[in-house]
Amino acid sequence: TRVTPRLAARWRARDALVLRASVGDGFRVPDFKELFMFFTNTNAGYAVLGNTALRPESSRNASVGAEWTGGTGFVRGQLFHTWYRDFIETRPVTRPGEAPVFRYFNVDDGRIGGVDVEGGVLVGGWRIDAGYGALATRDAATGLPLLGRPAHSGRLALLRTLPFGLRTSVTAVATGRTPMERDTTGAVTSWRDAFTRIDLRVARRFAQGLELAVGADNLFDTLPAQWAGFTRRHVYTALTWHPGRPVRP
Repeated sequence: TRVTPRLAARWRARDALVLRASVGDGFRVPDFKELFMFFTNTNAGYAVLGNTALRPESSRNASVGAEWTGGTGFVRGQLFHTWYRDFIETRPVTRPGEAPVFRYFNVDDGRIGGVDVEGGVLVGGWRIDAGYGALATRDAATGLPLLGRPAHSGRLALLRTLPFGLRTSVTAVATGRTPMERDTTGAVTSWRDAFTRIDLRVARRFAQGLELAVGADNLFDTLPAQWAGFTRRHVYTALTWHPGRPVRP
């Protein structure tokens, strides 16, 4: 049993301005992949192993933020800092010159801090949303950045209502260069390239709260180097039911 308290405050300083602050604890148990993975990439010549001896992560979080809302738009920003204990990441377990094998381990201590800024505005029937995030990470034992965390990321979305009740959105998601692997000294040896993904979605609501949507994530099938996992073009359709929701054009 683990208790994770959190305290948050919200103050409306002006009709259009809201200030927020929060502090709290976090807790995360290792997932199935981190415990039991046995993955071998024969083409790239490396392997990743789970670790059943992993301990749960714990953290302490603090954030402050502000939001301004006008007649046709909004802007919000947030500063945050998180202190981790037993942070989970992959580390090499082979010697230099051998085929690399990585295994999940607990980092003694680490921290993540940064800023998020986002906003939106209505212009000539279009809704434009944009956001940017800057992130700094550090392993307390080595002073090196944590793996898998890009220093910069951004998002730009264009949304519009079309004839026949159709609603469309086009979203560009930019992910910055990201450290992915270390050598036995702790130095970063592999980086995932920065890349931008374009997502497209079209939806229409019908009677009785039904919504039909079709879309494509990573529309142009962008595949940067050193990207682990499924990132190719993903085409989907979805039928969603919202009980009691009125039909909107």
